[in-house]
Amino acid sequence: MGRSRINKGFKQLFVAFLSFSIFWISAALRAGNVMLTIQLAIIQCVMVIIFLVMYYLIFKTTKLKIRQKIELRWAVTLSALLILFIFVAFNGIYTHIHIVINSANFLVILLIAVSSALLEEFLFRGMFFQAILNILSKSNLPLTYSGIISSLLFGFWHLSNFFWGGQPLEGTLQQVIFAIAMGLILVAVRIISKDIWLSVLIHSWIDLVPSGPIMSKVAPWGSALLIYGIIITFLIFIIFIYEQGLFFKKKLLVSNKGSMEHPNEK
Repeated sequence: MGRSRINKGFKQLFVAFLSFSIFWISAALRAGNVMLTIQLAIIQCVMVIIFLVMYYLIFKTTKLKIRQKIELRWAVTLSALLILFIFVAFNGIYTHIHIVINSANFLVILLIAVSSALLEEFLFRGMFFQAILNILSKSNLPLTYSGIISSLLFGFWHLSNFFWGGQPLEGTLQQVIFAIAMGLILVAVRIISKDIWLSVLIHSWIDLVPSGPIMSKVAPWGSALLIYGIIITFLIFIIFIYEQGLFFKKKLLVSNKGSMEHPNEK
């Protein structure tokens, strides 16, 4: 069963990279377009719907199955900490929300934000995360490693904004670091909530501001690395201690189909 799960993971990883490549190429083909037209927004929505259908055909479910329930007091504590970090990391959004809502392009911005969030969550916290989780199912820390690798890929994804989006290199590099931090937050949300939809909702809210909190201006590198370094380290620690079973009586192991079980459970 272990070898079968690993082979399944490699097949899923191939599909994930194929999907990554298709959307990367589509970004290159529309280089220079800011996508603030209803036609382009609808085209993106159609592409994402096709992608979601393919996802369900391959993975069947959006849920990350976990046999044990996290203790209520720890669930509340972790949720509160995650919400705090989301507010702190992305507080620049508040100063722009009213501008977006009152914009003449609000419908287009909303369609792009929701479709982009669906695409990126199902691709990175869905396909890549689950595929890597299956491949690394025999390792000591499959959840932690999968979260880190999928978040690094999510950061790399944003380099397309430099190559085809016309963004300056320095701002794009800071956006990559921002995306890695955001990716880890969304991985933690996916693990704790056991599903992907809360991550989609949070991601849609963040993407509702098309320029993003970082791209409004380039931050000093020292403060940017310090702030996002703390966030990245904290989120890796949260996933690590969750996976180590510090909130449970026994350590949890990844079982078939990405579920979690006790070491002695048959």
